[in-house]
Amino acid sequence: VFGQRIHGVIAAIQSGTAGVCVAFDSRTLELAHTMGYPYVLASEIEGSVTIKSIIESCEFDPDRFDEQREVLLAGIRRSMVGVK
Repeated sequence: VFGQRIHGVIAAIQSGTAGVCVAFDSRTLELAHTMGYPYVLASEIEGSVTIKSIIESCEFDPDRFDEQREVLLAGIRRSMVGVK
């Protein structure tokens, strides 16, 4: 899945489908980067492109993704302490 909506890409990835967010603004870029999801800048794929060229331009570090997941999960857990 290639898409400009981060939540659509996340849903695809969580269902077991490969996904890449096409970051078209600073908000989308920040979300993808903060959560560690694969992304490519829209400006890098303008014009005639192939799936291969998009994947080659993709920013993704699987180790960082795992680390970010743990960091974000810990933050959620801390914020939920005492919430019923």
